[in-house]
Amino acid sequence: MSADPRVPRAFTSATEDEPHAPTGQTGPAPPDPLRLCVATTVALIAWLVSPPVAVIGFATLAIVAYVRAYRAGLLASRCKLGDTRVVLGYLSVALLAGVVGVVVRLTG
Repeated sequence: MSADPRVPRAFTSATEDEPHAPTGQTGPAPPDPLRLCVATTVALIAWLVSPPVAVIGFATLAIVAYVRAYRAGLLASRCKLGDTRVVLGYLSVALLAGVVGVVVRLTG
């Protein structure tokens, strides 16, 4: 059976049943903390009408969860960004934006 050209080489061990399984992992894939990524996005949208403290909280929770999942072997998230490292970058930028927003509100 030939490899599917749509599947990156790093995910060649993934199956149709577990498309997000990390390479070389024999057990089930670690849980994907997608809900926290979604919650951070919702908090960023809510920032338009509320303080950015929610962004800091959701982003912090999501970063902790994604770091744990990444260390457990999660390489691809169901988040639209895909790669766990890209999701962590997005969440880090959201956290930084939340901190800047709080500082601006307190000093401005």
